[in-house]
Amino acid sequence: MLIDGSIIMVVGMGTVFLFLCIMVVMLQAIAYIMKNTAHVLPQAADLNHDLPDGDNNSEELAVVLAAAHSYIKGDRS
Repeated sequence: MLIDGSIIMVVGMGTVFLFLCIMVVMLQAIAYIMKNTAHVLPQAADLNHDLPDGDNNSEELAVVLAAAHSYIKGDRS
């Protein structure tokens, strides 16, 4: 019974270890590909191009930041 349990444990741990190794290799490969093909990708779009001139959203931004700060602090009233 102990031998059967040990075999199942070794097979299970080996499977997880193999999966994690494959995942690390794939992430490294994706990082290598992304680093070497960055010049092909389009540049990030300008986020302010959709806003009309003179539109000031600072009050709305202040409300959103205050709500986020309050949520993080734990004040959920």
